[in-house]
Amino acid sequence: MSSLIRRILINQSTRIIFLIFIFFVSIVLYFLIYNYNNQIKLYEQIQYDRMNSIVRTLSTSIDGDTHNYLMNKYKTKDAVKTNEQDHIYLSIHNRLKKIEQINHVGSTIYTLVFDSTSNTFQYGISSTSPFFRHHYKKYPPILKEKFKEGAIIPLYETENGTWISAFAPIVNSKNEVVAIVEADVKFNDFIADARAKVFKSLALSMVFILLVGYFLYRSIKKILRKEEEVKRFLIQQKHEIEEKNKDIVDSINYSKKIQDSFFPSTAQIDSCLTDNFIFFKPRDIVSGDFYWHHEFDDGSQVFAVSDCTGHGVPGAMMSVIGCTLLNEIVKINRCTRPDFILEQLDNGIEKFFKNDTSDNNQLDGMDISICYVDKDKKLLKYAGAFRQLVMVRENVLTEYKANRFPIGGGGLYSKSKFDLHRIEIRKGDQFFMFTDGFVDQFGGDSGKKIGARNFKQLLLEVSRLDSKFQEERIAEFFSKWKGMVNQIDDVLIFGFAFK
Repeated sequence: MSSLIRRILINQSTRIIFLIFIFFVSIVLYFLIYNYNNQIKLYEQIQYDRMNSIVRTLSTSIDGDTHNYLMNKYKTKDAVKTNEQDHIYLSIHNRLKKIEQINHVGSTIYTLVFDSTSNTFQYGISSTSPFFRHHYKKYPPILKEKFKEGAIIPLYETENGTWISAFAPIVNSKNEVVAIVEADVKFNDFIADARAKVFKSLALSMVFILLVGYFLYRSIKKILRKEEEVKRFLIQQKHEIEEKNKDIVDSINYSKKIQDSFFPSTAQIDSCLTDNFIFFKPRDIVSGDFYWHHEFDDGSQVFAVSDCTGHGVPGAMMSVIGCTLLNEIVKINRCTRPDFILEQLDNGIEKFFKNDTSDNNQLDGMDISICYVDKDKKLLKYAGAFRQLVMVRENVLTEYKANRFPIGGGGLYSKSKFDLHRIEIRKGDQFFMFTDGFVDQFGGDSGKKIGARNFKQLLLEVSRLDSKFQEERIAEFFSKWKGMVNQIDDVLIFGFAFK
């Protein structure tokens, strides 16, 4: 071998070819080593992005009120011993487990709540067997620092090894962070797998390049340049999409703040009716369902529960229009008869859209129920457009029918005057105003709608409970029925009693 090399070096042409070959091999080796490091970093970044995407998706799908209710229900360590012990726990556990399996996470996904007494975190719901309210002893500081925002956690050590993690906040209906959901991947397993993939790719590339030679090397270099351009383009597109999505979400979140400002506060309603509850679960960030309330100086009150055309942003815009018109009709013009309120509301909606020449204006409108309670709480007046009123008196359910035409709707409906119902209030009477989102939700064992029959039976059941427990029972029923099925519409139920 040494004599062969000497003969090659003696000849100038072969020497040049040999030196070019050595230089080429050196360049190739340098490139492969450089590419190896970049690939490892890329795999690591992909892992971070994947974990972050998993927890962000989960955090938006887990209802903070439901999670908080579960943690308050079981306050001791190992209070939940099996996944099947509680149907709410099981529902969220199945969701975490499904995400873990689909994404091949390879380790437990779990929720955490902060225990201010011990200044540590406690485990909530996990995708494996419960380790309910066990303390998370050696948690990384960023977990507490970014508790309300969520973050990616770079390499960190625990009693169980070295990990890469990501977590995201779980919020309740008041937009308060009540817990976080965290997903981990063990660094040694991840890096070994990443290195194996990279080494395999590099080995094959090296053999191929050495066999083909200099001309193939130039082709590969051209391909790599093209890939780099594509990569830069994709990264640029990714940033642009992320910015656009952020702008859209920020706009919707701001729209929610505007919409919420039109709704009466629960404290305002509680001050007028001590026995009441509001189960409000929008399908999206903003809602096409809304509730409205006003109390006059003499103590009489007007309540409204409405389901506007559509949901999300279009429905929310219609709800703001509805609240604005009700403010004008009731607060300013001091109209108290529900049938007259509906008539003026219908005129207001029709007037609002009269200059809209699009086909959609034929559908713009709302279904709504209106109740007036006199100052002595002895008489209730009701009128409704497609939204009935239910009363439970002495364990007997009575349904007061609404007119079969909506507010608005262009010329699609033949309308007459709205019917007015007068109800003498007795001690113990309970009333329920609601939209159709609850009744129309799919789920259960057979994937069917909840339906009016099940809903009325539920109202009879909760009428025996105190108002503070009625919302919990309704929320529990809805969550169990819906299970893993997506919510199809906004849900709103307003209940009040005279005890």
